[in-house]
Amino acid sequence: MQFKTLNIAIIGIGNTIRMDDAAGIIIGKRIAEILETDFFEETTVDPGLLDLIDKYELVVLVDSIKTGRNLPGTLFEFSVETLGKPQTGFGPHRRNLPAVIELARNAGIDVDRKLKIYAIEILENSQFGENLTEAVKKGIEPAVAKIVAEINDTIK
Repeated sequence: MQFKTLNIAIIGIGNTIRMDDAAGIIIGKRIAEILETDFFEETTVDPGLLDLIDKYELVVLVDSIKTGRNLPGTLFEFSVETLGKPQTGFGPHRRNLPAVIELARNAGIDVDRKLKIYAIEILENSQFGENLTEAVKKGIEPAVAKIVAEINDTIK
């Protein structure tokens, strides 16, 4: 099901050797395969994403989240406005998505219109391993189906 009417990029964020932290990457790859669109695998959110956000008409970012308050495999959609304030300071781990969004806005990029943000609740990302936990694994295909349907609705 290729969409030639909209230039779409899917960005999967995570770490493939930190168990469930790979979920965003796995979901993103699957979405890109279904939509036959560009996929980018990232381990962090940093200002380098600005080029992708600017280049594409729609950017779908998929990451993992570990709140401990939701069932593993639960999918969340976040709006650009609800992400909170950018973190400040220096160092590779002091950059975050709100900071990148603020930089994009300052560069004149319409992130509110272009960026869709999803995260799947995970169980384990503190141990090394290349397998997802069963609970997260069960949430992958439902998450993919929901995001693909929402992208389809967006471009209609």
